[in-house]
Amino acid sequence: MKQIRRGVFETNSSSTHSLTILTKQQFEDYKGNKLIFDRYGGELVDAKNKSADTDEYRFWTWTEFGDCYETYSQKFTTPSGDEMVVIGYYGYDG
Repeated sequence: MKQIRRGVFETNSSSTHSLTILTKQQFEDYKGNKLIFDRYGGELVDAKNKSADTDEYRFWTWTEFGDCYETYSQKFTTPSGDEMVVIGYYGYDG
């Protein structure tokens, strides 16, 4: 392995991983296509925003999320009673 940038560990791995924590309501809105993921902004936005942008790569629906890699979701409740969902994907990207 050759170090190119000082203080940074890099590998030639082609695997990819993602982890996102949502409220239960955000998760339900994402699955119901009320929210979409804005890849450029890194956040969930109102699905109506998709029609205002012609860049096909920018937004990611729940269905598109599930079509890319192996996905997972896990529901949990915080000690304060908040209902949350963790979603993510993993797989080979190359």
